[in-house]
Amino acid sequence: MSVNTRRISEDEQLLPPASYKRNSQTPIDEDSVGSFCCTILCLLATLALSIAMLYMGAKYLHDCPAQPNIPIYLVVFGVFGTLGNFIAILRQCRCREDDEDCILKCVVWLINVFLVAWFIAGSVWIYTTSYDSTDPSKDNYCDPTLHTFAYWVITPVNIVLGVLLGCYCIYINCLSK
Repeated sequence: MSVNTRRISEDEQLLPPASYKRNSQTPIDEDSVGSFCCTILCLLATLALSIAMLYMGAKYLHDCPAQPNIPIYLVVFGVFGTLGNFIAILRQCRCREDDEDCILKCVVWLINVFLVAWFIAGSVWIYTTSYDSTDPSKDNYCDPTLHTFAYWVITPVNIVLGVLLGCYCIYINCLSK
């Protein structure tokens, strides 16, 4: 068995490995490319949902006198969700994370805090509304398309949050033993 005793010249020591991008010190990694693509796809899916919420809320803005906040909830969540998604997509497409502006991080944080609070309010409005879907002239009427859409936008998120909370509680319980 022989050992390679070749000396590396000073010029070779200064060159980055071939796996590095040009003009950057960040290595190109197949896992990070896959993660980047998955993140962008998820952001595009949530962007589509935010736009759908905006559209449905605007279309049925005056079609739910039983709870007029439901279409407003959809419009506001759609606007802020779309804004947040555009910012997140821009952040993902930036070359360097360390160049990120503190103001941009604060804006994203504020949007997310607002959306969590708005989600809680929307859940209350949607789950507590009892409505009549047959007579639009009644005060307790709510367009069934609007209410069903809002219900099925919120319910899966609540289910996922419930499952995550349950998993977290089980995890914490297992750690304490």
